Amino acid sequence: MARKQWIRALVVLVASSLITLGILWSKAIPDNETADTKTADHTELYTLEGNGAAWRVEDYTVIRTKDSIWRGNAKLVYLGDSNEIRHSDYLSYTVYETLGSENEAVPVLSGSQTAVGGAINLLQNLEDLGSVESPITAAERNMIKFQPSGVYVVVEWRNSHGQSIRDRIPLEVL
Repeated sequence: MARKQWIRALVVLVASSLITLGILWSKAIPDNETADTKTADHTELYTLEGNGAAWRVEDYTVIRTKDSIWRGNAKLVYLGDSNEIRHSDYLSYTVYETLGSENEAVPVLSGSQTAVGGAINLLQNLEDLGSVESPITAAERNMIKFQPSGVYVVVEWRNSHGQSIRDRIPLEVL
């Protein structure tokens, strides 16, 4: 009788081991079709910030899904004396991302403010630089993940003395 119980225990042990190995084996070697679907269905969220010589970019956000990419919600902060830009009549900004294997910088978001015969109040108008949503491009689709290392902002403005200045601000993931 003891021998029958020992054989049953051995059969159960071997069967459970085979089932466990089967489960582990199926997870270790993903099916190509299933793997592509899984990576395409997730959402990526990045928040980037950076400092230039005169400006700081805060909370630049990138949200990438399988079908679209949303960029924006950034804030520009002037690092110098506010009197230097109090009478400014021009400011523009452009966000660039390096896409694809050619490492080509592509503008993805831009805006500008201009005043004629007066000044623009830069300190009040830079809380939200706007946003843009677009379908995923072929270059973006070929990237396994969004590559935030190639993101930078160029800010151009005229100061209170009429001097045109340009600042390049590299962004990094928080």
